[in-house]
Amino acid sequence: MSQQILVFDFDGTMIKRDSTLWLIRALLRENWLKAPLTFFYLAGMFFARSGKPERLQELKCRCIGHLIRGKTLEGLKASLD
Repeated sequence: MSQQILVFDFDGTMIKRDSTLWLIRALLRENWLKAPLTFFYLAGMFFARSGKPERLQELKCRCIGHLIRGKTLEGLKASLD
């Protein structure tokens, strides 16, 4: 069984701009084979910006979940740092 990893998103508390794209880029750099599905999530996020905020947050969570799925904490350290 793989180790469970939790990622917390504190929107608007410390920074003004959303750091999700920086995280996605760092995670994608570690596993570029996940780029095709990640592209569709990013496209969905782009179109969801002007719609419902809950849909945008759901897409962010799904995208990051897709990128960290199957990874260990050791395997994610470089991206998360």
